[in-house]
Amino acid sequence: MAHAKMPSEVAQRILALFERDKDTLYPPADNAGQSAQVLYGDQDRIGITPTICVEAGVVDRSLASAMGPRGRVENAITVFIIVYYARVDDNQVTKLAAEQCAEAAANYIDSNPQLVLDDDGKVIHGYVRSVDHGYARKNKTLMYGSRLTWVGKTKMQLGV
Repeated sequence: MAHAKMPSEVAQRILALFERDKDTLYPPADNAGQSAQVLYGDQDRIGITPTICVEAGVVDRSLASAMGPRGRVENAITVFIIVYYARVDDNQVTKLAAEQCAEAAANYIDSNPQLVLDDDGKVIHGYVRSVDHGYARKNKTLMYGSRLTWVGKTKMQLGV
């Protein structure tokens, strides 16, 4: 399979990986019998937590070779992974659990640097560049939210 050219291709692959392995990553037995929710794009309403939202970011291109009729470029593709978490529990316990939930997502996606899913990978390599913990207001409810910034590298020929 050819490497991805655009962020939406990579975001769809990351979404598929989380969807495939969500019950292993966040076992329903640990989540009151519910599976985690995995969605494309950030959402206004969050009904189940943990919820993982995968949001396509940007592609930054740099010229890798200008030789021949078509140049080659190197792409740095960014995808955001937003993890929402809320529990009725002691605030300190919930805060730590939320952070560990997001960090588990980062470790999971870092374990597959080429984003392989039943075929070749979508990128040459990629990794979670940053994990930002914070808060989000969804459904008029304050919950914990963490944004993971994933960056991957691909190369392609222009005009193809």
